[in-house]
Amino acid sequence: MRIVIPSASGRLARATANYVLEKVAPDDVIMVTRDTGALEEFARRGVTVRYGDYDRPESLAEAF
Repeated sequence: MRIVIPSASGRLARATANYVLEKVAPDDVIMVTRDTGALEEFARRGVTVRYGDYDRPESLAEAF
């Protein structure tokens, strides 16, 4: 099972991700954001970071 955290570059989502990463392995976490560069620190930790933008719904199917 993998955990997806949407809108991941926001403060609440980052805090959620840090909490989740205390419980599960980084390769079980997917963070979805419009700005993948903003989540490089999580990518370096082994989290999958994907592009997804609610204003571009066509990007969400692949992200999720």
